[in-house]
Amino acid sequence: MKLNTSNAESSKITLSSALKRFSFAVVIFLLFILFITIFQPQKIHQTIVSLESRWGNDFYSFDRGIAEKWSIAIGNYLRDIDREIENIPELVIDVPFRGMSKIFAKREEALQIGNLIQGPDDFVKGNIRFKDRTLPIKLRLKGDWNDHLGGRKWSFRIHVRNDEQLLGMRKFSIQSPATRGFQSEMLIFEIMRRFGVMTPRYRFVNVVLNGDSMGIMALEEFFAKEMVEFNQRREGVIVRFDESLVWRAKDSLSGESVGWYGAFDHYTNTAIDAFGSGKIAESPVLSKQYEIAVGMLRGFIDDRLSASEVFDSELIGRYLAIADIFGAWHISRWPNLRFYLNPVSLKLEPIAFDANLQNHWVDNRSIVNDEPIVAKWMRDPKILSAYRETLFRLEDIIQSGELISDLRAKEEQPLRILQTEYRMLSSFNLDYLAKRTDELINTLDANEGWHENHINWIAEEKLYPILAHLIQYQIKDQKWLEISNAIPKDVEIFAIEWVDTITQERSKILKDNFPISLSPRGIGSKPQRYLVELPKLAEKDDGYLEAMVRINQRPWYKFQRVRSSFPAREVSPIPNSTLEIQLKKHKFLSFNDDSQVLTVSKGDWVVSENIIVPPDLEFHVSAGAKLQFSSNAVLVSYSPIFVQGTKDLPVEMIASTDSGWPGIAVLGAEGKSQLNYLKVRDTNSVSLPGWFLTGGINFYQSDVVIEHCYFFDSRGEDALNIISSDFILRDSEIRRTASDAFDADFTTGKVLRSLFSDIGRAGGGDAFDVSGSEITVNQTFFENISDKALSIGERSTVNASDLNVKSAGTAIAAKDDSDLNLTDSNFQDIRFAGIAAYIKKPEYGPARIKASNVRIDSAKEPILSQTGSLISLDGVVVENTDVNVDELYQTIMKPGLR
Repeated sequence: MKLNTSNAESSKITLSSALKRFSFAVVIFLLFILFITIFQPQKIHQTIVSLESRWGNDFYSFDRGIAEKWSIAIGNYLRDIDREIENIPELVIDVPFRGMSKIFAKREEALQIGNLIQGPDDFVKGNIRFKDRTLPIKLRLKGDWNDHLGGRKWSFRIHVRNDEQLLGMRKFSIQSPATRGFQSEMLIFEIMRRFGVMTPRYRFVNVVLNGDSMGIMALEEFFAKEMVEFNQRREGVIVRFDESLVWRAKDSLSGESVGWYGAFDHYTNTAIDAFGSGKIAESPVLSKQYEIAVGMLRGFIDDRLSASEVFDSELIGRYLAIADIFGAWHISRWPNLRFYLNPVSLKLEPIAFDANLQNHWVDNRSIVNDEPIVAKWMRDPKILSAYRETLFRLEDIIQSGELISDLRAKEEQPLRILQTEYRMLSSFNLDYLAKRTDELINTLDANEGWHENHINWIAEEKLYPILAHLIQYQIKDQKWLEISNAIPKDVEIFAIEWVDTITQERSKILKDNFPISLSPRGIGSKPQRYLVELPKLAEKDDGYLEAMVRINQRPWYKFQRVRSSFPAREVSPIPNSTLEIQLKKHKFLSFNDDSQVLTVSKGDWVVSENIIVPPDLEFHVSAGAKLQFSSNAVLVSYSPIFVQGTKDLPVEMIASTDSGWPGIAVLGAEGKSQLNYLKVRDTNSVSLPGWFLTGGINFYQSDVVIEHCYFFDSRGEDALNIISSDFILRDSEIRRTASDAFDADFTTGKVLRSLFSDIGRAGGGDAFDVSGSEITVNQTFFENISDKALSIGERSTVNASDLNVKSAGTAIAAKDDSDLNLTDSNFQDIRFAGIAAYIKKPEYGPARIKASNVRIDSAKEPILSQTGSLISLDGVVVENTDVNVDELYQTIMKPGLR
């Protein structure tokens, strides 16, 4: 049989040509993808994002992952070869298979429902390597929306375990730089910090997860003690409005499967919780602070306390002005608000977080118009004044070019780093700031307020996660149940039942006055609260309270567990008063209206009630005045104080009984206080219900000069405590303290020609304890010190000369990234160390001491330099040794009254 070879050959040629054309097309397509990936990766990212709604999350994640893989690889290469680019930390994270499987399952769940719902058991264990350290961690996925879960750059919350730290932090997040607006987040943080507003640390790192590079990630500090200390504040609680009900609700006006613009999208219709609740529960001090923070916020919500009574009005005003000029509406939304309760001022301070400047306003809209809590803040005259003042200050530095120049310098290196992966990323456009500033100033009083939204309710049974707020709290010896409606519908409470945890048996504990009818609550309206007295049965530990709740006349009902909280406060724990009341209470006070001076005249006076000095005055105490305070009477001044004692006629402030007296607190005084020839005895530390200061004499954000003063027989934690102030302590003495003598926190100051003697008689007291400060100490004598004569920590810088230490546990200790320059000093009869440098708090790092012409007689360890620290003595570096610091602070350096 003869074959038709011409047709066969023709078919082969046709097939071959088709394959070649297809292959060529594939190559061209891949080269095109490579070209755009190298030169325009943002275009690919934007295109894929636009396709997400049509092609689904799976395609979005897969295709974005391909684009990011190319960008990450090229970025790593460019950072390696370009020596002008600043090195960034590399974090290598290893998570076992079981843990990663759990993370994959959680991500898949989020992709299915459209957002990430986090639970208490989501954390998995792993390790993180940084340089030569391997640290144990636990981590979980983070982020509300699924932009945190696409491609290769998943967002994680990370906690370092076993009291270890990384880059000075124990808790932090990593996320794609795009989710925080690339470098713009650090720019607005820079301005916030310049104006005294707290911010988390924010930087860029290179991350490898289980061998796969995630490339550049934004590392953002989480809300914990380390963040508070980095912002030069004392440890305190951080609270927020709980937004979980919004995410569980289904009543969004925008059609999403959550509750934005629905019943629960309002700060008054939610619970208040705290970060680090476990640590708070273990600490009586933090637990009390949490109670105060919740009570203050609830008092603000219920209009029992004004905004400036609850919040630091200066910082809130500055926070709002900066956010407004940048158009950072996201940072002012109530779910993104974070508040730190300052334990000294007992005011809530804002913490800047999640500015979202990639989606900011550039027109003339103000953030005040769109957020109810912001509008309420701005109705407070003090906050409005601070907002106004900050706007004008910002206008000056914007028009002068100073702000733009500073931000460009701050942006330079981070932008270089980011452009290795995001090559089309440009400088953040700052041109709109000047225009917005002018428009905001011109329309400062044109706020339109908040307009209530309405919605057609459907599927009521599943629409609301809760129907009412039910909380229990205790006032003195009685427990109460507080009930309020949570939704814009009539609601009924059928019964309150006690549920046994083990058997789940239910018993009605309240039978009278039920059912309770609750009238509808409008969105953003003030709640009506009902109080019900709880019987003793509710105090049992083996069960919980639960309510049967329904919308009026519906055939179904819900069980709602009663949660514990604290009652709304009607007054701040810090005492306040008016000039008229003080003049009426204290006959020894006189006031000069022309000079605005409130004066204590010469004489012997018994003080049976608090002396409260209002702001914007001067408080003078005349030479020869002797004030005898009762055991619960305190001197609190919001104005500078001038003690005008002389050598022959000193001023005395003492206790009227053997039980001592709280002491003195000067808070936020405008102007410098001056204390001359003042004798203070028998202070216990300022302590009133809900307010505790560690010092018998306290200056907070109040500059002071102290000369020829004598502070004796302090029974509290500190005889003198100065915080966030500038000071001079000259020719003065502190003697016979139960614990520490002088504690300086976040200060600048000088100690000159002074004496510290018999310090720490209750055990463990330091003469002079410095934290986060810049201090000069000269010609000062220390004698009979229980623990350390001079303790320097938390990134302090101290220049000390001509010191004499006689009989102390340790003469001088520098720790935690502090610097000490020490000259011409003598130490004798030192029970432990003459000069010591070590790390107490790992998040800070080692200390450095440069000493010359120092004589150390009779010390167990003349020089103690922990591995990693640096001590130079007369130009010679001292050999390091391993030191168990934890053991030191449990034995030799054990704290006293803390």
